[in-house]
Amino acid sequence: MMPEIPRSEHSAEAGQNRARPGVWLTLITVAFIALTVALGQWQTHRAAEKSALWQAVAERSGQPAQSLDVIMRLAPEERAGRLIRIEGQWVDGYTLLIDNRIQAHRPGYDLISLMRLVDGQSMVLINRGWIAAKPDRSQVNVPALTPGVVSVVGRLMVPDEHRFSLGTPEYPAPHGALTQWPSLSITRFHSLTGLSVLPLAIEQTEGEADGLARNWPGPPDDADRHRAYALQWYCFGLIAAGIYAYRWRTRARQSAAHAALADEVTSQAAMGSADAVAPGSDAALSQSGHTKGQDRQ
Repeated sequence: MMPEIPRSEHSAEAGQNRARPGVWLTLITVAFIALTVALGQWQTHRAAEKSALWQAVAERSGQPAQSLDVIMRLAPEERAGRLIRIEGQWVDGYTLLIDNRIQAHRPGYDLISLMRLVDGQSMVLINRGWIAAKPDRSQVNVPALTPGVVSVVGRLMVPDEHRFSLGTPEYPAPHGALTQWPSLSITRFHSLTGLSVLPLAIEQTEGEADGLARNWPGPPDDADRHRAYALQWYCFGLIAAGIYAYRWRTRARQSAAHAALADEVTSQAAMGSADAVAPGSDAALSQSGHTKGQDRQ
């Protein structure tokens, strides 16, 4: 009788277990993919919000100029981009130069001046225009303030109070001469001067012929930046899914190779044992003679 070669009853199951990625790897991958999808959707939503916001700003900029009373009755989020017409007198001693402003690839300054309105109480900061900087960055010659009551038409803007700068930005107090600031901050102006100004920032579009450039850029539609961020997050999720699938496939191939090798070894062992006890072989004859000898005894 041919002896039976023992084989593992769980070899196939063990191979399947080896082919499966670990539980922790699966959980981490699923969680990471869910996170990237959520962040991608959030950036997509932000892009839609920004696009709608700047589209509304662009539409407002095409409407006729409104008086200050009409503007102040609007909600703050509905003011940006609208044209406003005001009258008042320039207040000397509080002129600001907003540094590092670029127009036509040239560095320069935005010139900010303070106006007291005709009611005698309200004051507002107005961006009068852009002036080029000198090559040596020395002090620039700015147009003098027009005396008396002047009429100004301008576009309401959002002050860039959180503009990126290296190090801690400095905001020196206006001291009667030209003062350079890295960005316009209405709250900082109030804290340094003690003057109460309206929460409006105006870019002058019409008024005095003072030689200042007023080619203001349009609304900064940065929705494409959020769309790019969303695409990056979605790509991260796809990469994670691809790595996980590649890992699974690699382990499945390795498991199949191990199973095939085990089957081959088992088959060779079975063939060797069968040859050892085959009829007519020396081992079989020896075993038969030994058995007959025992029977005679």
